[in-house]
Amino acid sequence: MEVVTVDPKKCSRWKLGDRSGFEFGDIHTLAQDILKNGQIEPVILRKSTDKEDHFDVIAGSRRWRACFEEDIPLKALSKNLPILKPRLIKVSVVTQQDLYVY
Repeated sequence: MEVVTVDPKKCSRWKLGDRSGFEFGDIHTLAQDILKNGQIEPVILRKSTDKEDHFDVIAGSRRWRACFEEDIPLKALSKNLPILKPRLIKVSVVTQQDLYVY
């Protein structure tokens, strides 16, 4: 699978995404880190079912938002996913992360 670069303004938060706005944390600091060190891990996208030439962000919403805010080209894996597959990816990503006490 190949990493591609996309315009973050052509991406939208997936309508079934599990993060709410307050969970994004300090996006400005993340954006500054991406500007300084580059984007280490690509986000996972799929072609939007609502808009032509747009993408849904399946995993990596914070990285997408940081790139969006600072107009940084977004590194991504773009997959053609059937309707249920994004849910499985989200479960996989969430189970790999450490659990934090808020």
